[in-house]
Amino acid sequence: MSSPLTAGLQIQKDRRIGKYHFKERRTLKTGDLGLSDRELQTLQHILDERPLRLIAEQMGLSLHTIDTFKRRLFEKLGVSTLAGAAAIASAYLSGAILMTDDTAT
Repeated sequence: MSSPLTAGLQIQKDRRIGKYHFKERRTLKTGDLGLSDRELQTLQHILDERPLRLIAEQMGLSLHTIDTFKRRLFEKLGVSTLAGAAAIASAYLSGAILMTDDTAT
């Protein structure tokens, strides 16, 4: 089984989320959406609907550190909520958002 850092975030081929159907597989890797390894790992936990305390415990980090990763995610993605971060990541994975060099900063 791959670790979250090596597996990246992905939507499996032919997966349904609610009323939406995703046909192709896309993966978020380090650097996508301008995120670091740890920010990406934190985002994966957020998409898995884990509370921040549990994320901190599973990553072996303090809650303060996870909150710092969360704030950096918000800044880089241009959102102000966890739901917004999840929406951006999901839209990117579905192919609805294409990042360019000037938007991935």
